[in-house]
Amino acid sequence: MINGPERFRVPTVGKDKVEFLVNWTKAAVDNCQFIKMRINGKNDILLLKGVLMKLALYLGNEEEQDSLIPTKSIQIHQFRKEFTIKVLEDLKKGQEIKFVGSFDVPVNSDTLPILSSTDTIG
Repeated sequence: MINGPERFRVPTVGKDKVEFLVNWTKAAVDNCQFIKMRINGKNDILLLKGVLMKLALYLGNEEEQDSLIPTKSIQIHQFRKEFTIKVLEDLKKGQEIKFVGSFDVPVNSDTLPILSSTDTIG
């Protein structure tokens, strides 16, 4: 996240000089909501940050889009268990229904839950 004022110069095909100014004043912009685009040192244009992000996502290829989306990865172990239920009413009596349940457990030892209470201390 950009906290202070920043200026980015963007190369163009022609002779034009394009700059993007972020957080140029504290009163005008809070948390980089607006970006000022300046062409050839004049002609300031105010843009919403969200519009530029949407444009970047729209124009980018898959790798560029992935780099624009913030993600957090957590390594997990997935556990699966097959359950069997005997139905006593409404279906054929004694018919078994099987289904698989699964749950994810983070590998990070700080958030790893206790899976069994059979361990003894001492």
